[in-house]
Amino acid sequence: MKKIDMVAIGTIAMVACLLFCTPVLADYNFDGFSVETRDSGIVNGGVFVDAIPCDWSKTLTGSFNVPNGDITWARLYTGVFGGTEKHQGWVNVTFNDVYNSNGLGPIHLQGELDTNANVWCSGHGKHWMYYDVTDLVNNGVNTATTALINATAGTFGLVYGIVLVVVYEDGDDPKNIQYWINDGSDGLNYVTPNNDGTTYFNGAVDTGSVTEAGLTMVHLTAYDPLCANCLQFNGNVLDTSIVDTNDFELNTWNVTGNVTPSGNDAWYSRGEDGYVNVCNAILTLVSEPEELPDLVVEKSVEFNEDGKFVVSYTVTNIGGSEAGESTTCKYVDGELQETQDCPALVPDESHSGTFMPESCPCGATLNVTVCADNDDVVDESDENNNCEVNFVDCPPCKPDLIVTDINAYHYNTISPAWFNLGNEIDVTVKNNGTASAGASNVCLYIEDLLFGKLPVPGLDPGDEHTVTFSGWKPSGDDCLQLPCVFDWSYQNYSLKGVADCDGDVAESNETNNETTVVERVCYNGYMADEPLENVAQGTIHGHIIFTTGDGSYGALNSPGVTRATNYDITLPASATVERAQLNVYYTWTSPDHACPDMEVSITNATGTYDLSLENAYNDIKCTCPGAMYVKSWGNYVFDITDYVTGSGTYTVTVENVGSTGHKFKLAAPGIVLVYEDESAPLIDYWINKGADLLIGGRRADGGYLSLEECINNATFPASTTTKEVATVTLGVVAPWGGDTTGSINVLYFNGAELGWDVYNGYSSPYDETIDSITMSVGGVDAEVGVAVTDVTAQYLKGSANVVGQGDNGDCMMPANAFLVVAYEVPPEADLEISEIWKCVENCTICYNVTNIGSGTAPACHNTALYVDDVEVAHDHVPVDLASGESYIGCFNGYIWTYTPPSDDITVCADNNEAVVELDETNNCLTNIWMCGDVNGDGKVTMSDVRKVFNRYLDPNYPLDLSWAADVNCDGKVSMSDVRKVFNRYLDPGYGLNCCCKGVG
Repeated sequence: MKKIDMVAIGTIAMVACLLFCTPVLADYNFDGFSVETRDSGIVNGGVFVDAIPCDWSKTLTGSFNVPNGDITWARLYTGVFGGTEKHQGWVNVTFNDVYNSNGLGPIHLQGELDTNANVWCSGHGKHWMYYDVTDLVNNGVNTATTALINATAGTFGLVYGIVLVVVYEDGDDPKNIQYWINDGSDGLNYVTPNNDGTTYFNGAVDTGSVTEAGLTMVHLTAYDPLCANCLQFNGNVLDTSIVDTNDFELNTWNVTGNVTPSGNDAWYSRGEDGYVNVCNAILTLVSEPEELPDLVVEKSVEFNEDGKFVVSYTVTNIGGSEAGESTTCKYVDGELQETQDCPALVPDESHSGTFMPESCPCGATLNVTVCADNDDVVDESDENNNCEVNFVDCPPCKPDLIVTDINAYHYNTISPAWFNLGNEIDVTVKNNGTASAGASNVCLYIEDLLFGKLPVPGLDPGDEHTVTFSGWKPSGDDCLQLPCVFDWSYQNYSLKGVADCDGDVAESNETNNETTVVERVCYNGYMADEPLENVAQGTIHGHIIFTTGDGSYGALNSPGVTRATNYDITLPASATVERAQLNVYYTWTSPDHACPDMEVSITNATGTYDLSLENAYNDIKCTCPGAMYVKSWGNYVFDITDYVTGSGTYTVTVENVGSTGHKFKLAAPGIVLVYEDESAPLIDYWINKGADLLIGGRRADGGYLSLEECINNATFPASTTTKEVATVTLGVVAPWGGDTTGSINVLYFNGAELGWDVYNGYSSPYDETIDSITMSVGGVDAEVGVAVTDVTAQYLKGSANVVGQGDNGDCMMPANAFLVVAYEVPPEADLEISEIWKCVENCTICYNVTNIGSGTAPACHNTALYVDDVEVAHDHVPVDLASGESYIGCFNGYIWTYTPPSDDITVCADNNEAVVELDETNNCLTNIWMCGDVNGDGKVTMSDVRKVFNRYLDPNYPLDLSWAADVNCDGKVSMSDVRKVFNRYLDPGYGLNCCCKGVG
């Protein structure tokens, strides 16, 4: 193989290597590659080196019996001769039947063109290859094969041999070995020439403890001729005459006496041989160690009551000498957790300690390792036994349900909860554990009383779910009490949430389900809490007027400031004032919490009068302590019935009479007037008044109150009137209502919605009359909203009726509500005696009865005759009398005789009250019949004298009572009658004598 002596080719190859190869690459180099240290160290075990020698075939197979022990490092080496550096071919290398990992398997060797990273190619096609087989080596038999597959350029040669080097710990017969494993392929040749080389075993050596030293070398194609002195160790010649096969040699020389404390090396030469390759140099030093300390650790792991694990340990020096101070460390899954000091320990002395408790993730298995001499400050006889490993099984994963938040609020989570309203309470349940929790229930306790229970769905670890308890309605008082006493109204409540209150979920911690918070509940005065009270109810023929005159919104910002409002009131001429009230609407009183100090007067045609306060209705927003702008609003009511007596102009003056800094603002004051007029319809009326400040519509500045929570009600008690209802009219007054539109207020009657944005008059005049109610806002910017509407269809006859004024974001103050029920006048008869006279022929008294009503008077009613208040006769009316019809009847059978000085003749229709009449008081007509009183005025005057004289002159001259002219009862009117009537005129005591059958 080595006999190919081609100087030119060698020279060309050398030049090519210089041009294209670098020493760090396993490419081609005619002179080969230096033998360098690949691994070194100290092992308590062994270094196994064995070879399968060349058998001059193209396939070489063999086995290696590796001792027991823990493999720490292993390389497989093999060599192939290509014939020349020009030849190429495929080779298959397997180890323990592995050919598809660790670089094993087919490899293309390319001579001088070779670029395989694990191949050193030198000379005339000498290929030396290596493979890392650390993870493939077995204790016991291992098999390796190197087989030439085919040549791809020229004729490919043979397999040199196979070498396996294994470093292992422990084993059956461990020894303390310091070793160096050097490899390469130093191509010694005569061409270049490359006659010798040196490989180094660097590092310190304790020569005093070395008991055995061996140098193992691998030679290729050596030696021909033989050479006995071609190897030296530290300058000491080793006999190489045993290297004589001229193909592959693995030999070991005993160099025990030649080891130096440092700088050990092996020199080698080709001798007279033209081509020799040195591929491996392995130095092993077996030593007896000096007496050293040896620290070992024993530990125990326990769980405490918190579920954390606690590691206790004991460090013991089992070595032969004292160990200095050191550190003991705890590792969990390879991560340093804690370090503790360990004092110096003499042989067989121990030190114990305990690390801090540490959480154990549920379901996990932790590698808990405690290491003595963690920082390697103690030189020990065994540096590999310092640590003890335990695997800690943590408790199984379980859920853990806790309550993380409890929040009581009204509608919006940033709002407090309010007294006397339905509130919500959010309870948030979180799975704080490490396993999913199934469905459960959460309970809410208020002041330790169970309020409710709600379901919670299954929760994964870290997930949370919020449930909402609704309908919590704690009771509390208004912060403003009569007459005007302010005190914050609030109460703190203990709210306790209990997760998994039925124990449905098995948890890692069953003691942390409860959370308690304290939530404050306050009074919100913006809700509907001041129903308008009924102050008047009556039945009259009449009408209701509400008017604000020319009033407007304005401020009384300091004491002594006044505001005047004028009212022009016009009533029917026949009307009388039933009642009149003045409503002074105020707002924005300062200082906070105060009510206004005011004096009110009224001026009419007779003078100016100070008014006494009848009722003070005050309201305020309240909310929680610390709130700003807690200003009172309200309605001061004054009785002005004695001062408003009819049509005319009236002036109301309001004065701020508070102390310094006191101020308030007014809307236009309103007068409520009820008048009675017989010409007006018969009505039942109700008057309700008060003051209820509202802000609904879920406005933030109102505390997120809903429309339904801001409906002010006024109840009108049931009427006992049974007449047929003609019309029903509703009037309402809400100062500051109707500022804008957009469904911000609504009006209800008996639960029926009458309309949205119903108020008028806030910023411009408004006047409307519907049936028996007139609502008038006369000024600009009165800031008073009024509405009048027909509610006949919604009226509940015989029952109480309720009007609701709802705020949906308006900010208004309902203050007045009026209801008027007008009744129908049925078509009833009305019998009236229109005339009484004497029938001349028979001295019978006759009459005319007329139906002046709208209905028909049925027949069969009686007309009675009274003379001087004594009933003397009656007459039966046999016919129906329609409206406007008359009947003439006479009291036949009764002969009237005059009784001086006069007779009261009274005729009464329907004397037996058989007819239902519109007016039961107008059935009778009374005439005074007096002798000489011919015009029927109940006395004798000069007019009667003249009329009797005219009748004397003209027998056809008409007289009202012609019989009264014949005062001497002679059947005619003569001058004698004229003189007697004149005498009666002159002397009321002068006697006259008339009779029935006198002048007709």
